Amino acid sequence: MANENPKVETNNAVNQFTKKIAEVPKAPTTAKGKALQRLLGGFEERLTARIRAMDANELSRLSNAKCVTAGRTLTPLVNSVTGAPISNFPKTIRAIKALDDVEVNRLLEELQQPATGNIASRRSCLMLAVGVVGHMEPTQT
Repeated sequence: MANENPKVETNNAVNQFTKKIAEVPKAPTTAKGKALQRLLGGFEERLTARIRAMDANELSRLSNAKCVTAGRTLTPLVNSVTGAPISNFPKTIRAIKALDDVEVNRLLEELQQPATGNIASRRSCLMLAVGVVGHMEPTQT
């Protein structure tokens, strides 16, 4: 049965990858061996960066889940692939609602989320991607 916890699956994949790297000779003597070792090292670095980004974004999303009003400050997320801070990350839910098409698409891309549908649906997708799940619209009287 497949594991239901993506974090456990990721950890298992990292452990399997680490075991495979250990099978590669420590001091390859051929050019192909050295190239393989460089390739695997680069892959390991990218995988590590992605896992760190996932962990950082998970914590930010938990914090952002408490944001239920438009003016509450959001905790910024990082690029899902590189782990680098996302430039011009919106500071509030109100700021997300004011983003234009280009900015919404850029943020969705940095978070590896689909940028499909109309602008309203993409903004909703962005809010979910940053962890905003309980936003309450002000009531009109």
